[in-house]
Amino acid sequence: MASTRLQELREWYADEIRWSAGISDERIVRAFQRVPRENFLPSGPWLFATAMTPEPFRETSDADPRHLYHNVVVAIDSARDLSTALPSYMATLLEHAGLTPGARVAHIGAGLGYYTALIAEIVGDTGSVMALELDSELASQTQTNLAPYSNACCLCADGSSYPLARDSFDVVVVSAGASQLQLSWLDSLRDGGRLVVPLVFSDEEPGQVARAMRYGDRFHVEFVMDAIVYPCHGSDDRCYADILREAVETFGWYSNSELRFDVEYADDSAWLVTPTYWISMIERDQTVKQARSLEAAPTIS
Repeated sequence: MASTRLQELREWYADEIRWSAGISDERIVRAFQRVPRENFLPSGPWLFATAMTPEPFRETSDADPRHLYHNVVVAIDSARDLSTALPSYMATLLEHAGLTPGARVAHIGAGLGYYTALIAEIVGDTGSVMALELDSELASQTQTNLAPYSNACCLCADGSSYPLARDSFDVVVVSAGASQLQLSWLDSLRDGGRLVVPLVFSDEEPGQVARAMRYGDRFHVEFVMDAIVYPCHGSDDRCYADILREAVETFGWYSNSELRFDVEYADDSAWLVTPTYWISMIERDQTVKQARSLEAAPTIS
Protein backbone atom coordinates (compact mmCIF):
# COMPACT_ATOMS: atom_id res chain seq x y z
CA MET A 1 0.00 0.00 0.00
CA ALA A 2 2.83 2.41 0.90
CA SER A 3 4.58 1.85 -2.43
CA THR A 4 1.31 2.44 -4.30
CA ARG A 5 0.80 5.69 -2.43
CA LEU A 6 4.35 6.85 -3.20
CA GLN A 7 3.94 5.99 -6.87
CA GLU A 8 0.77 8.07 -7.00
CA LEU A 9 2.65 10.94 -5.34
CA ARG A 10 5.47 10.64 -7.89
CA GLU A 11 2.98 10.87 -10.73
CA TRP A 12 1.40 13.95 -9.17
CA TYR A 13 4.87 15.43 -8.59
CA ALA A 14 5.92 14.77 -12.19
CA ASP A 15 2.83 16.58 -13.41
CA GLU A 16 3.64 19.50 -11.11
CA ILE A 17 7.14 19.65 -12.60
CA ARG A 18 5.68 19.50 -16.11
CA TRP A 19 3.59 22.62 -15.51
CA SER A 20 6.09 24.45 -13.28
CA ALA A 21 8.86 24.02 -15.85
CA GLY A 22 6.69 24.24 -18.96
CA ILE A 23 8.35 21.16 -20.45
CA SER A 24 6.95 19.13 -23.33
CA ASP A 25 9.31 16.13 -23.41
CA GLU A 26 7.29 13.20 -22.04
CA ARG A 27 10.49 11.23 -21.42
CA ILE A 28 11.50 13.76 -18.76
CA VAL A 29 8.06 13.57 -17.15
CA ARG A 30 8.21 9.78 -17.05
CA ALA A 31 11.66 9.90 -15.46
CA PHE A 32 10.33 12.09 -12.64
CA GLN A 33 7.54 9.55 -12.19
CA ARG A 34 9.90 6.59 -11.93
CA VAL A 35 12.94 7.71 -9.93
CA PRO A 36 12.38 7.56 -6.13
CA ARG A 37 13.73 10.87 -4.84
CA GLU A 38 14.01 9.59 -1.26
CA ASN A 39 16.71 7.14 -2.39
CA PHE A 40 19.01 10.04 -3.28
CA LEU A 41 18.80 12.08 -0.08
CA PRO A 42 19.86 11.76 3.57
CA SER A 43 17.25 10.42 5.96
CA GLY A 44 14.50 12.84 7.01
CA PRO A 45 13.17 15.02 8.43
CA TRP A 46 14.40 17.32 5.67
CA LEU A 47 15.06 21.02 5.31
CA PHE A 48 13.16 22.58 2.38
CA ALA A 49 13.27 25.83 0.45
CA THR A 50 11.02 26.78 -2.44
CA ALA A 51 13.55 28.48 -4.73
CA MET A 52 17.24 28.34 -5.68
CA THR A 53 17.77 31.91 -4.45
CA PRO A 54 18.87 32.29 -0.80
CA GLU A 55 15.97 31.94 1.62
CA PRO A 56 15.33 30.32 5.02
CA PHE A 57 14.96 26.54 5.01
CA ARG A 58 11.99 24.98 6.80
CA GLU A 59 12.00 21.54 8.40
CA THR A 60 9.42 18.90 7.53
CA SER A 61 7.26 17.60 10.37
CA ASP A 62 8.54 14.03 10.02
CA ALA A 63 10.53 11.68 7.77
CA ASP A 64 7.63 10.58 5.56
CA PRO A 65 8.92 10.52 1.92
CA ARG A 66 5.66 12.13 0.78
CA HIS A 67 7.20 15.50 1.70
CA LEU A 68 9.80 15.12 -1.06
CA TYR A 69 7.29 15.09 -3.89
CA HIS A 70 7.04 18.83 -4.32
CA ASN A 71 8.98 21.29 -6.43
CA VAL A 72 11.38 22.19 -3.61
CA VAL A 73 15.08 22.47 -2.89
CA VAL A 74 16.25 19.99 -0.24
CA ALA A 75 19.28 20.50 1.98
CA ILE A 76 21.92 17.78 1.64
CA ASP A 77 24.31 19.10 4.29
CA SER A 78 23.18 22.36 5.86
CA ALA A 79 26.47 22.73 7.75
CA ARG A 80 28.27 22.97 4.39
CA ASP A 81 25.47 24.86 2.67
CA LEU A 82 24.91 21.99 0.23
CA SER A 83 21.48 21.40 -1.28
CA THR A 84 19.79 19.92 -4.32
CA ALA A 85 18.81 21.89 -7.39
CA LEU A 86 15.18 22.89 -7.86
CA PRO A 87 13.44 20.08 -9.81
CA SER A 88 11.66 22.42 -12.24
CA TYR A 89 14.96 24.14 -13.04
CA MET A 90 16.70 20.84 -13.76
CA ALA A 91 13.74 19.61 -15.81
CA THR A 92 14.07 22.66 -18.07
CA LEU A 93 17.84 22.23 -18.24
CA LEU A 94 17.43 18.60 -19.31
CA GLU A 95 14.89 19.55 -21.96
CA HIS A 96 17.33 22.07 -23.42
CA ALA A 97 19.97 19.31 -23.40
CA GLY A 98 17.85 17.36 -25.88
CA LEU A 99 18.36 13.94 -24.28
CA THR A 100 17.32 10.96 -26.39
CA PRO A 101 17.32 7.18 -25.91
CA GLY A 102 20.77 5.76 -26.59
CA ALA A 103 22.63 9.01 -25.90
CA ARG A 104 25.98 9.01 -24.14
CA VAL A 105 25.99 11.72 -21.46
CA ALA A 106 28.53 13.27 -19.08
CA HIS A 107 27.03 14.90 -15.97
CA ILE A 108 29.35 17.36 -14.23
CA GLY A 109 28.43 17.99 -10.59
CA ALA A 110 26.28 14.98 -9.68
CA GLY A 111 25.60 15.80 -6.03
CA LEU A 112 23.89 12.67 -4.64
CA GLY A 113 22.91 11.41 -8.08
CA TYR A 114 19.17 12.12 -8.32
CA TYR A 115 19.41 14.03 -11.58
CA THR A 116 22.02 11.58 -12.87
CA ALA A 117 19.44 8.84 -12.32
CA LEU A 118 16.84 10.88 -14.21
CA ILE A 119 19.26 11.15 -17.14
CA ALA A 120 19.88 7.39 -16.95
CA GLU A 121 16.12 6.78 -17.15
CA ILE A 122 15.78 9.06 -20.18
CA VAL A 123 18.67 7.63 -22.21
CA GLY A 124 17.66 4.06 -21.35
CA ASP A 125 19.61 0.81 -21.47
CA THR A 126 21.16 1.64 -24.84
CA GLY A 127 22.53 4.92 -23.49
CA SER A 128 24.91 5.73 -20.66
CA VAL A 129 25.71 8.51 -18.21
CA MET A 130 29.05 9.16 -16.55
CA ALA A 131 28.75 11.46 -13.55
CA LEU A 132 31.63 13.41 -12.04
CA GLU A 133 31.50 14.71 -8.47
CA LEU A 134 34.39 16.51 -6.80
CA ASP A 135 33.28 15.99 -3.18
CA SER A 136 34.55 12.55 -2.13
CA GLU A 137 31.75 11.95 0.40
CA LEU A 138 29.05 12.80 -2.12
CA ALA A 139 30.73 10.82 -4.90
CA SER A 140 30.95 7.69 -2.77
CA GLN A 141 27.30 7.93 -1.75
CA THR A 142 26.25 8.71 -5.32
CA GLN A 143 27.94 5.58 -6.65
CA THR A 144 25.94 3.58 -4.10
CA ASN A 145 22.73 5.42 -4.96
CA LEU A 146 23.20 4.68 -8.66
CA ALA A 147 23.64 0.92 -8.13
CA PRO A 148 20.17 0.11 -9.58
CA TYR A 149 21.13 1.87 -12.84
CA SER A 150 23.47 -0.33 -14.85
CA ASN A 151 23.94 2.43 -17.43
CA ALA A 152 25.22 5.01 -14.90
CA CYS A 153 28.36 5.47 -12.82
CA CYS A 154 29.95 8.20 -10.72
CA LEU A 155 33.63 9.11 -10.49
CA CYS A 156 35.18 11.27 -7.79
CA ALA A 157 36.84 13.83 -10.04
CA ASP A 158 37.07 17.53 -10.82
CA GLY A 159 34.75 18.00 -13.76
CA SER A 160 36.59 21.15 -14.83
CA SER A 161 39.88 19.37 -15.42
CA TYR A 162 38.97 15.70 -15.86
CA PRO A 163 40.22 14.50 -19.29
CA LEU A 164 36.97 13.60 -21.02
CA ALA A 165 37.63 11.52 -24.12
CA ARG A 166 37.46 13.48 -27.36
CA ASP A 167 34.32 13.03 -29.50
CA SER A 168 32.80 10.65 -26.93
CA PHE A 169 29.57 12.28 -25.67
CA ASP A 170 26.30 13.31 -27.25
CA VAL A 171 25.48 15.58 -24.31
CA VAL A 172 27.45 17.21 -21.51
CA VAL A 173 25.31 18.58 -18.66
CA VAL A 174 26.99 20.87 -16.12
CA SER A 175 24.92 21.44 -12.97
CA ALA A 176 27.08 24.11 -11.32
CA GLY A 177 27.73 27.66 -12.50
CA ALA A 178 30.84 28.45 -14.55
CA SER A 179 32.39 31.66 -15.81
CA GLN A 180 33.95 29.87 -18.78
CA LEU A 181 33.34 27.05 -21.22
CA GLN A 182 36.00 24.42 -20.60
CA LEU A 183 37.68 23.23 -23.79
CA SER A 184 37.55 19.62 -22.54
CA TRP A 185 33.74 19.83 -22.40
CA LEU A 186 33.54 21.11 -25.96
CA ASP A 187 36.15 18.68 -27.31
CA SER A 188 34.30 15.72 -25.80
CA LEU A 189 31.18 16.39 -27.89
CA ARG A 190 30.41 14.26 -30.90
CA ASP A 191 29.21 15.92 -34.09
CA GLY A 192 25.70 17.17 -33.31
CA GLY A 193 26.41 17.04 -29.58
CA ARG A 194 25.26 19.60 -27.02
CA LEU A 195 26.79 21.19 -23.93
CA VAL A 196 24.47 22.88 -21.43
CA VAL A 197 26.12 24.90 -18.67
CA PRO A 198 25.05 27.87 -16.50
CA LEU A 199 27.32 30.84 -17.23
CA VAL A 200 27.45 33.16 -14.22
CA PHE A 201 29.50 36.02 -12.78
CA SER A 202 29.16 34.75 -9.20
CA ASP A 203 26.94 32.47 -7.11
CA GLU A 204 24.89 35.46 -5.93
CA GLU A 205 23.92 36.96 -9.30
CA PRO A 206 21.63 35.57 -11.99
CA GLY A 207 23.29 34.24 -15.11
CA GLN A 208 22.13 32.32 -18.15
CA VAL A 209 22.34 28.70 -19.20
CA ALA A 210 24.43 28.46 -22.36
CA ARG A 211 23.79 25.74 -24.91
CA ALA A 212 26.72 25.07 -27.24
CA MET A 213 25.98 22.76 -30.17
CA ARG A 214 28.68 21.14 -32.27
CA TYR A 215 28.37 20.91 -36.05
CA GLY A 216 31.59 19.48 -37.47
CA ASP A 217 34.32 21.87 -36.33
CA ARG A 218 31.84 24.67 -35.58
CA PHE A 219 30.10 25.51 -32.30
CA HIS A 220 26.82 27.44 -32.22
CA VAL A 221 26.05 29.17 -28.91
CA GLU A 222 22.73 30.38 -27.53
CA PHE A 223 21.38 31.35 -24.11
CA VAL A 224 18.23 29.54 -23.11
CA MET A 225 17.20 30.23 -19.48
CA ASP A 226 18.00 32.12 -16.26
CA ALA A 227 20.17 30.48 -13.60
CA ILE A 228 21.37 31.12 -10.05
CA VAL A 229 23.52 28.17 -8.98
CA TYR A 230 26.51 27.03 -6.97
CA PRO A 231 29.90 27.77 -8.55
CA CYS A 232 31.61 25.00 -10.51
CA HIS A 233 34.98 24.46 -8.84
CA GLY A 234 37.78 25.11 -11.30
CA SER A 235 35.52 26.90 -13.78
CA ASP A 236 34.70 29.99 -11.70
CA ASP A 237 37.75 31.96 -12.79
CA ARG A 238 37.62 35.68 -11.87
CA CYS A 239 39.30 36.78 -15.10
CA TYR A 240 36.71 34.95 -17.21
CA ALA A 241 33.91 36.25 -14.98
CA ASP A 242 35.01 39.86 -15.55
CA ILE A 243 35.20 39.31 -19.31
CA LEU A 244 31.72 37.73 -19.27
CA ARG A 245 30.29 40.61 -17.23
CA GLU A 246 31.70 43.18 -19.66
CA ALA A 247 30.19 41.33 -22.62
CA VAL A 248 26.75 41.11 -21.00
CA GLU A 249 26.82 44.75 -19.91
CA THR A 250 27.76 45.79 -23.47
CA PHE A 251 25.64 43.49 -25.65
CA GLY A 252 23.31 41.58 -23.32
CA TRP A 253 23.16 37.79 -23.54
CA TYR A 254 23.70 37.54 -27.29
CA SER A 255 22.35 34.29 -28.75
CA ASN A 256 22.77 32.75 -32.20
CA SER A 257 26.53 33.27 -32.18
CA GLU A 258 29.57 31.16 -33.02
CA LEU A 259 32.29 30.03 -30.65
CA ARG A 260 35.77 30.01 -32.17
CA PHE A 261 39.22 29.05 -30.91
CA ASP A 262 41.35 31.27 -33.19
CA VAL A 263 41.57 34.03 -30.60
CA GLU A 264 44.27 35.82 -32.61
CA TYR A 265 41.66 36.49 -35.31
CA ALA A 266 38.98 37.97 -33.03
CA ASP A 267 37.41 40.95 -34.79
CA ASP A 268 34.71 43.58 -34.32
CA SER A 269 32.02 40.89 -34.40
CA ALA A 270 33.23 39.53 -31.03
CA TRP A 271 30.71 39.25 -28.22
CA LEU A 272 33.53 38.32 -25.86
CA VAL A 273 37.19 37.37 -26.17
CA THR A 274 38.78 35.10 -23.56
CA PRO A 275 42.33 33.72 -23.35
CA THR A 276 41.21 30.42 -24.89
CA TYR A 277 38.22 31.14 -27.12
CA TRP A 278 36.04 33.93 -28.46
CA ILE A 279 32.39 34.16 -29.42
CA SER A 280 31.43 35.99 -32.59
CA MET A 281 27.98 37.50 -33.13
CA ILE A 282 28.26 36.51 -36.80
CA GLU A 283 28.34 32.95 -38.09
CA ARG A 284 30.88 32.48 -40.86
CA ASP A 285 28.67 30.61 -43.32
CA GLN A 286 25.35 28.82 -43.71
CA THR A 287 26.56 25.38 -42.55
CA VAL A 288 25.61 25.83 -38.91
CA LYS A 289 22.32 27.57 -39.75
CA GLN A 290 21.28 24.73 -42.06
CA ALA A 291 22.13 22.11 -39.44
CA ARG A 292 20.15 24.01 -36.80
CA SER A 293 17.09 24.26 -39.05
CA LEU A 294 17.18 20.48 -39.55
CA GLU A 295 17.51 19.95 -35.82
CA ALA A 296 14.49 22.21 -35.19
CA ALA A 297 12.28 20.15 -37.53
CA PRO A 298 9.45 18.41 -35.61
CA THR A 299 10.06 14.82 -34.54
CA ILE A 300 7.79 12.13 -33.14
CA SER A 301 8.91 10.52 -29.87
